Amino acid sequence: MHSRQKEAAGGNYRWGQQSGSVYLGDQKLLVEVPRVRNLATAKQALSNMRAELKLLNQSALRSLDEGPEETLTLHRLGVFQELGISLKTTNCLESINSQVARLTGRITYWKNSNQRHRWVASALLEIEKGLRKVKGYRHLPMLRKALQRERKIQDIMAA
Repeated sequence: MHSRQKEAAGGNYRWGQQSGSVYLGDQKLLVEVPRVRNLATAKQALSNMRAELKLLNQSALRSLDEGPEETLTLHRLGVFQELGISLKTTNCLESINSQVARLTGRITYWKNSNQRHRWVASALLEIEKGLRKVKGYRHLPMLRKALQRERKIQDIMAA
């Protein structure tokens, strides 16, 4: 039995088609995804993930190395518990981008950038009708305050 499987036998690990295992060729590998509730634990989990990816997938490792601090932004701002379910991935943005591309993709001639902006704005207004609220939207003012606080700190450090 694989050593990770032995560890998993007594722990709270998930197997199967859920987000807890991946296939590498014919071999099913456990991917430990701990629930993290603070920045220190999140950094440790990211470090552990980096060590595993180094052995498994160099491409995924490069993607992770592109923005480790951005990956932990919600934790750093202290809003992960409230807004993490909706904002921890870029899926909502990718969905909007693909819908804009679908609505404006057949337009082949743009006279100028203002015309392009109008078409994109028109597409976004059409897309908006089908969008759902961000889960935890009532906590968005808390995110705004955290961002303003961080920006003030960065301005002070830059001065």
